[in-house]
Amino acid sequence: KIDKTPPTVAFGTASPAANAAGWNNSNVAIPFTAGDNLSGVASASTTSPLVLSTEGSAVTGTVTAKDRAGNATTATSPAVKIDKTLPVISGLPAPGTTLWPPNNKFIQVATVKATDALGGLALFTVTGESNEPPDPKDPDIIITGSGLEPRIVQLRAQRLGTGPGRIYTITATALDLAGNTLTAKA
Repeated sequence: KIDKTPPTVAFGTASPAANAAGWNNSNVAIPFTAGDNLSGVASASTTSPLVLSTEGSAVTGTVTAKDRAGNATTATSPAVKIDKTLPVISGLPAPGTTLWPPNNKFIQVATVKATDALGGLALFTVTGESNEPPDPKDPDIIITGSGLEPRIVQLRAQRLGTGPGRIYTITATALDLAGNTLTAKA
């Protein structure tokens, strides 16, 4: 009996499938089959499916199959993109920041930014609200910037009458291309 041909390794479809942007935010399993038409497969370096868990934009894995005659082959899986890390939001004001005096002027309190080191950002929003009723003709919160660029937040130093003071809440949300979402409030 003579077998000089190494076995084959064929990869199937990755699961879960990547999102519309081509990314996964979890481990990816790729089934495979090892075959040998002469002496038969003796072993494979791992069981099917091959599980990829490392983050990166071109993550691959390898499978080595050996046949009963001692021939071996190593095959590399198709590349996948995996990003399991949340985006980062920075620049929100510190808790308890005080606007004083209540002179009805706007004060810049934050330059809010979002970043994602691996896949990149898909969406970034910053909103603000107050515990006192707003005047639709004269806003108390001004947020400038759009798209994925930083947002400059200005708040009016004001309070109604003799009340305890106005409390503003700023909410920032970042979504990366892999579908990881982070919301931060200040």
